[in-house]
Amino acid sequence: MIGYSQEMMIPFRKVSTFYAVILLAMSFSISGCGPGQLFGPTSTPTLAPVVHQPLPVTEVRAIDAGLRKIANQQVEVWNSHDAYKIRQLYTQDIVHFDGVPRFVGNAEVYSMAIDMMNNFPDMGSKLSSVFIGREDGFDVWEMWNLFGFTQDQPGIEYDLLQTRDGLISYWTLFYGPELMKRGSAGLVNEKYLSDYAAAWSSGNAQMIAGIYAPDAALEDSLFRERRQGRSAIQDFAAKFYTAYPAAQWELLQPFGESYPGLRQGGIFAIHLSKDKPCDIRTLILLEPSDGGIVSERVYYDAESLIACNWAR
Repeated sequence: MIGYSQEMMIPFRKVSTFYAVILLAMSFSISGCGPGQLFGPTSTPTLAPVVHQPLPVTEVRAIDAGLRKIANQQVEVWNSHDAYKIRQLYTQDIVHFDGVPRFVGNAEVYSMAIDMMNNFPDMGSKLSSVFIGREDGFDVWEMWNLFGFTQDQPGIEYDLLQTRDGLISYWTLFYGPELMKRGSAGLVNEKYLSDYAAAWSSGNAQMIAGIYAPDAALEDSLFRERRQGRSAIQDFAAKFYTAYPAAQWELLQPFGESYPGLRQGGIFAIHLSKDKPCDIRTLILLEPSDGGIVSERVYYDAESLIACNWAR
């Protein structure tokens, strides 16, 4: 759902977000999942000897299929403009964040859906892409017929989702720059995200570690890796550039969290090599502070992992 500024909320307080379309725990139920598992069958956690121990292709595709299934269900129910159908996709205790926990419980989401249908009767949407983790994942939406966006020039929304028993239990919204300007009160700090990409493109492990807070956590739930503190992050960066000395990071799509949320994120292409072009497409969610990045969570485009042999 699209967030509104305080002024915009005066006419209809419930309409602060656009439909269930990132950056941080998801338990999609698909065939082959056991209790407590997420998008598919999981393997024993391993630590990569250099960067990442490749994951089984079947596992990556199962996780991706689970996220796409729930994401496509959201497209269908929100495009139906049927608030009753929409509410069936959420748990009774759904928590919906838009800078703050804006809607708590199925009844509040249902009421918000009714308001959205009344105020944007012609809005449409489609799924653009998904980025997978194990505990949670992002889907990316294109939206039109609201705030002046059209199908040819849509607004972009990024939704962080968690599920339970095949229903969405947690849902946090993030916005691209244009959608943030027109439909929400917040900031997409493109310079901050570009500086992040530049640091990681430098190949200098000490410089990379310097953009993080002393006790920062870098989490990669898909590969089940967590690095705590600058020293651990610097060690990882050094290993990464030993494996990929020519790697370059390119910011493709920036996004941010509605006020008073602070998190920033982006879709990045990691160009691993100049000689043998192969790009990892990743979505990265950052929590900034005056002392540097406090937390970072990493999500992946499944097919790029397979293409670059990070999944085999």
